[in-house]
This record gives sequence, structure tokens and C-alpha cells, in this order.
Amino acid sequence: MTERLLIFLLFLTACAGGPDVLLENEVASVVEQSLPKGFDPGAYQQYNQTIGNGKTRIVLNGGVPAIIGSLAGAQVQWLEGEEARFRQRSIVVALKPDVKTNDPRLLATILNALDARLKPTGNVNNYVYLRSRQITEDIILATSLHPGNLTEGNAINQFDTAGVHFMNTTGIPLRIEQSTIDFYLPSMQEFFGDSIDRVEFWLETEAHEGVRLVGR
Repeated sequence: MTERLLIFLLFLTACAGGPDVLLENEVASVVEQSLPKGFDPGAYQQYNQTIGNGKTRIVLNGGVPAIIGSLAGAQVQWLEGEEARFRQRSIVVALKPDVKTNDPRLLATILNALDARLKPTGNVNNYVYLRSRQITEDIILATSLHPGNLTEGNAINQFDTAGVHFMNTTGIPLRIEQSTIDFYLPSMQEFFGDSIDRVEFWLETEAHEGVRLVGR
């Protein structure tokens, strides 16, 4: 099994140089690869890989800050920054079958492989979510520590005009980007169609504690 995994990881990293196996345990295998062409530390890919017998595993491939930030966010933490030595590093994380990305052991495994830890910064970033009973995904409209380029009134008015009616009773100012509205609103209009005016929408907040990726 280990042999097959290493062959797979070699295949993944063949175009970018030889892999360096950092850690393998019952949760995942973490391999560091040479920087791919056009490397973006803030981006990563997640996909499924078939491993035989009808089983699949999840693979994460990309920049260390992007992967850590995504996994930390799922645990109500916010990656506020990282030491410079983690910015230009690319890894492949092959999860073991039946291990999901929301498993807290996964983040711990990657941190262990990188000989890193998440250090609290003392800051709190409140995420503002747009909710509806018909929408199951997380739609993050704004965060309290991001300035945004629209006033709250302007943002709410754009949604209201398009049939998405809600009020902000969260106590957190809705600091939203125009690009966020432009991204979500068309797909919401397409999904709900003419009934969008009758859909109940509301805002919820969730506090994310700020952390920084540092060495142990």
C-alpha cells in the first residue's frame, strides 16, 4: 500500500521535481514538492483520486498558506499571517480513505509534518454569512476586519433590488466588496428564479480567532 502511494505521489510531482515525504500516518501522507510553474501560495486544488476496490481518497495540492488557511477556517480559526519560510512552499496531502477534510486530525498532521504550529494573535475576525433554508453552502458576505469597498446601505440596497431581502441585526457592520455581490447574486437569481422575492434570508455571524503560522 505504501509503495502504491509513493508511486502516486511521484506521479503528482513529476512535472515539478522530486517529492520529499514529510510525514505519513493513519490520517494522511504529506509530501513537499518543488514549486510548480506559476505557483500561487494562496491557492490550492482539492480533488478525489481512485485507489482501487471502489475506494477514493481526497487530495489537497497547493500552497501551504492556502491549505492551512482553509483547514483552520473550518475549525473556526482565521489564518492572519505566516512566517516567511512557509510562504513559498507547496505540498501534496493525500488523505487516507474515509478521512474527511473536517477531521481535526488532518490539520494537526500537516502542522506536524511542517514542524509548525498556529499561534493565537489575539484578534477576532467575525464572518458575516447570508443564510436561507434553501441554501446549504456557506455564503460569506463580509468579515469584520476587511474594509470592503461598499457602504452597508449600498450593499443591502443592491440585494434588495434583486429580490434578496434581509436586514443586518448582527451588530457587525456589513463591510462588503462589490465583487462579492457580483459573484453570488446572479447564481442566486438563477437558482430561485421568480420566487426569489418570497424567500426568507437573514444574516448570521461566526467569530474566528486569529492565528499565525509559525515554527515550533
